[in-house]
Formats: sequence, structure tokens, C-alpha cells
Amino acid sequence: MCKKERYGSKTFTVNYSLIPLYVPHDFLSFDLGDRLGVLIAGKDVWWDYSEEKIADISFSNVIDAISGYLLPWFEKNSHRDVLQKSLLKEKEKRESHGGRLSDTQQLWVSKLMEPANESIVQENMRVFKLPAKLQRENG
Repeated sequence: MCKKERYGSKTFTVNYSLIPLYVPHDFLSFDLGDRLGVLIAGKDVWWDYSEEKIADISFSNVIDAISGYLLPWFEKNSHRDVLQKSLLKEKEKRESHGGRLSDTQQLWVSKLMEPANESIVQENMRVFKLPAKLQRENG
């Protein structure tokens, strides 16, 4: 999701989020994600689109970052066991500092401890209006 800077600077950033299909969703949650700049550079990055030439470079950089960093990140993190380990590690980290996971993340941890429920996957695919071809591949 692109987010335009609201004060008229003609810059934008890109947010990403992993929303697993095998846990129930009442709403879209962006609990597992960050900004693309953090993924590629370890810091927030805002791309410039103030002039056509700069915008072309910015959009090209974003496309390269999606191809080179974000798609591999999704591939690596979209597996149930990886997501479970990631959430449990994050839970341990937050609890060591007196914090906790969000309510959504806590629900996800509990659901990931249970056997997979295909009806949840199918319902999420319907709710998110995923293409029929994808539904057949996962169904």
C-alpha cells in the first residue's frame, strides 16, 4: 500500500503486510509488516515524485525493491511454521520489555497452535475476493 506524505512534499512510502489466510479475519490487519524502506535499508524511506524524471527513478526503485526484497520476504514468511516461530519470538521479545502482542497477533498465535482449518482458508479467500484460479490451487 502506498502512502502519500500529507503535507504536500510530493513524496510517498510503501507499507506492506502479511495477512495469513489460515487464521480468521474480521477485518484487514496490518500487524505483520512494516515499511518497504525498513525492509531494504533498515530505515524509513520516502520516495520523491516531484518531477517526472525523479518520479520515474523512484517508481523504478520501488519496483526493484518489491522484486528483490518484498516478494522473497513474503515467500519466506508466508509459511505457517515460519509465521508461528516469528510471532512467538516477537511475543518473547515484547514480554521481556513488559509489552505484549496485539490482540490480533495473540489470536493468530493461538490459531497457529491448532491444526489447519481449511474452512477458514476458504472463507478468507471468499472475503478477500481472491481469484478463482488461486482458490482452486489452494482448495
